[in-house]
Amino acid sequence: MNEDIEVGDIISKMYGYNMTLYKFYRVERITGRSMFLQEIGKTIVDGDYMTPKVIPNPKELKGGVIRKSLNTYVGNKWDGKPLQEDRWD
Repeated sequence: MNEDIEVGDIISKMYGYNMTLYKFYRVERITGRSMFLQEIGKTIVDGDYMTPKVIPNPKELKGGVIRKSLNTYVGNKWDGKPLQEDRWD
């Protein structure tokens, strides 16, 4: 499921029920069955507060490193393009 993910990659995960929001994670370490992720912040690069385009901000660390199974869906490898959020509820 996460075969193409490597240490240093950024993963984006979309969440929200009525809204489209993103979280970003940096892959810190990969072992036989686990990956260790550090949540990082995001920066608005275009748009307004309610419909911004965001990119990851690796300088802003959020919380500690978390462990996830390699068999667990954690998001998608970020392709380097800004992601469109929709904060209207």
